[in-house]
Amino acid sequence: MNDYADNIIVARGTWGTVTCAICSNGSVPSKEFLDSLKTNKNANNNHVKLLVLFNKIVSTGKLFNREQFKHVENKIYEFKQYQIRMGCFQVKNSWVLTHGFIKKQDRWPKRELDRAERIMREHLSRGK
Repeated sequence: MNDYADNIIVARGTWGTVTCAICSNGSVPSKEFLDSLKTNKNANNNHVKLLVLFNKIVSTGKLFNREQFKHVENKIYEFKQYQIRMGCFQVKNSWVLTHGFIKKQDRWPKRELDRAERIMREHLSRGK
């Protein structure tokens, strides 16, 4: 099992934190996705732009641009940067990232929503 205790906090501010969910097998899909954006030369600094969004929400308590952050379904929300989506859910004053993907259509694909909900359940069952 991977130990990401020090690495899962993505952003911290007066209004809370943005962290990465840890799956039951120890994997951290959202961190893996963010890391892949850092190394992708075609990502057009989307990694940095997402970090700016994360820092905005923890420093102000909300994002006013509905195109950049919105409710998807059930307890799942999304951070959006162009076609990049990062699923997340809220636990107290933390936003917990589930995973990321490239989305080209209007609605979330069912498999991505199912994946976000599974990661959320696994993370919450770990008691983190």
